Amino acid sequence: MTKKQDHVFGGYRLQPGSGLFVENGAVALSGKALDILTVLVEAGGDLVTKNELLEQVWPGLTVEEHNIQVHISTLRKALGNEAGWIVTVPKRGYRFAGPVGERPAAASPSSLPQSLGRLFGREEDLVTIRSLFDRSRLVTIVGTGGIGKTRLGLEFAREIGNAVFIDLSVLQDPSLVPSLVATALGIELKGDGPDAQLARRLRGQELLILLDNCEHVLDAVATLVEQILADAPPVRLLATSREPLACLGEQVYRLPPLPVPTDEPHSPAEALASAAVALLVDRLKAADVYFELTEAAASAASIICRRLDGLPLAIEMVGALAPSLGLETMAVRLEKSFSLPYSVTRTIVPRHRSLEATLDWSYALLSPEEQVALRRLSVFPGPFSLDAVEAVLGDGGPAIQAFGNVLIGLVRKSLVSIDPGAAVPYRLLETIRAYAAEKLDEAGERELLHARHARYVADRLMEGLEAWDATGDAIWRDRYGWLLADLRTALDWSFGMEGDTNIGLAIVGRAGPLWSVLNLRDGRRWVEAAVAVLDDSTPDLIAAHVWMAFGFLISERSIERAIAALRKAADLFERLNAPKDRASALAGLGQLLAMSGDTEGAKEALAAVRVLLPQNSPSRRLGVCLLSFSILYTAEEAWSDARRECALALNMFEGVGATKMVMGTQYELADLLWTEGTLAPAIDAAVKVLDMARRHGNRRYIGHSAGILSGMFTTQGDVEQALVFAREAVPLCREDDYVDWLFPHLALRAAKAGRPDDAARLLGYVSSGIETGAFQQFSSKRALASLDTLLRDALTADRMEQLVETGRHLNEDQAVALALG
Repeated sequence: MTKKQDHVFGGYRLQPGSGLFVENGAVALSGKALDILTVLVEAGGDLVTKNELLEQVWPGLTVEEHNIQVHISTLRKALGNEAGWIVTVPKRGYRFAGPVGERPAAASPSSLPQSLGRLFGREEDLVTIRSLFDRSRLVTIVGTGGIGKTRLGLEFAREIGNAVFIDLSVLQDPSLVPSLVATALGIELKGDGPDAQLARRLRGQELLILLDNCEHVLDAVATLVEQILADAPPVRLLATSREPLACLGEQVYRLPPLPVPTDEPHSPAEALASAAVALLVDRLKAADVYFELTEAAASAASIICRRLDGLPLAIEMVGALAPSLGLETMAVRLEKSFSLPYSVTRTIVPRHRSLEATLDWSYALLSPEEQVALRRLSVFPGPFSLDAVEAVLGDGGPAIQAFGNVLIGLVRKSLVSIDPGAAVPYRLLETIRAYAAEKLDEAGERELLHARHARYVADRLMEGLEAWDATGDAIWRDRYGWLLADLRTALDWSFGMEGDTNIGLAIVGRAGPLWSVLNLRDGRRWVEAAVAVLDDSTPDLIAAHVWMAFGFLISERSIERAIAALRKAADLFERLNAPKDRASALAGLGQLLAMSGDTEGAKEALAAVRVLLPQNSPSRRLGVCLLSFSILYTAEEAWSDARRECALALNMFEGVGATKMVMGTQYELADLLWTEGTLAPAIDAAVKVLDMARRHGNRRYIGHSAGILSGMFTTQGDVEQALVFAREAVPLCREDDYVDWLFPHLALRAAKAGRPDDAARLLGYVSSGIETGAFQQFSSKRALASLDTLLRDALTADRMEQLVETGRHLNEDQAVALALG
């Protein structure tokens, strides 16, 4: 590379082709690392792609891309504390973000405020803004208060240089906008037409004007900006605002929150990969030099950042406060009861001293209709639709008439977030929702809005229940899956001090499909609570749905209680002349009766289902009936009939698009083949379920299919492979709150592995569960029979009795440790 002019940045001087120097000497760098640094610095902050680096540093040579990564790592190590100057733009390349002294000076040396520290997680945002300026001379960064619009705008201005910063938040009078801008630019305005005067004086200047905090003087700013765009090329304008300027040619960039960890991090390094956590840790270290991100702290930091929606201002405030309260304590407080953070940073502008002050600023700029809408929207705990807004917010009065226009206004002002591609596109950031909820309390509307919300949830769930029979999982989840958070909120209110128990019972009875798709643990808890409050005053239809939901959700825990519940539901639906619902109850009842050994009762219930339902269209109800017949024939050892009905059920569920029930049927087929005694085909069928569950990310069936494979390999005598599958299955089955079915197989594996004492203790644990009515699969019963034979051969009767009794007193954690040890 030919030698070019020197470049100064920070305390460094770069002499291309010669070296990188500091005050006390040279920095040790290889020639290629120096060449890469030169290319990046001379790009002036622009993105340099990986291909461009390869062409300029290794011209005419074929070099692997990882060579760049090695030299970039060397450069960052050499720069030490300033390593952040070399920014990676994922999948694209790199850019230099340091302050290069040879670049053009800003319009005024003091016009850009001093940097307050490193900017986290905004590399791609800067690249996007730069690309937007290729299309227009006006770009507006739009976002809610505290999201980091000003910091991002300043970082961009520093990178390109020749920029002037104008903070409009100091103005109360919109007519003073041109004067404030002129003063910042050193221009004296005389007479009328200040906008036109200012534009003429700027004509021909290579300049970026950063107009910060435009939302409260929006019309005046828009007028001035349009004048400058028309009369003063090539001046460029970067605005920050909580809503767009709505000028001709404006390019709007809606600034998202910082990325937050979507799952529980496995290590501190994994947590720090999230920009939100990295910012929080930076603030924590600034407040406490001894802070270290342990695994526990990484988990707490991730919870905090998710709860704060990745909002930088809120994260910085929590970072300043957390050393006084403790990070884990702060995480627990935010999980239990969200409160708006207060800043202890005295240098911050007054309206950012607390998140509440920031939101007060936005709230004061809303129309009365928008204020009413915002506070009422706080009743939604998650995403919501326009239909939901219309059903819950309106009161028939003049406060809110045009819901669509009001909602659009709140989106424009960055108080409601929108995902245009989502089935349910609107939501409030948690910080904004907490603020709006306070306003709802102040207005005395909390109980009114929660009652409306609960009724809306009940209505939507009834719609979902009716659609469930013939709608595929994916479509149904898109339409109704978003209601899970609303369901919890509505139930908490309904069964609370001021709630309506009947609305709560109606919601519980109609939520069975939602729980079966998304959260069985929640469903079991709520149906138990619901049946406890049923009484003679409960309307029959509500009671019938509650009993049916109870029967389906509790069957794995207590088959006898589930059978009784489904009988009650079937009788009530018959009294109500609701044949399809009665068929659903009877189909489930028939399956449980077959599993419990009452084959005659099962035949009677399932025969009634076939009379009640049409046989010529895809239906979940009919599929459950067919699967129940398969289980019945398995109990009777009528193998060919069992396989036939199972195949018919599989075709039925595939026709509906009921993916989860397809997996369930494949699982039953594997168990059927195993019960029949054809182990190799049974293993193939179970592997097919496992593969399908992994493709769909269904953790329940990953756990169940891995569990049944563990049992199959135990039967085959391969106890090592059985342990591999058991270790995968147990955590997932515990997560699903249903692991007891697996312990007979785990106990049998322990016995076959030469650990009869442990196997006997596990048998005691299993026996205590059976006595409480826990459900036992056919394969589990066979495993217990084989276990009993092995233990009687290996242990004396007294020893076995003693070990079994000890096992009865194990808790689940102890039993798991014993089984997997």
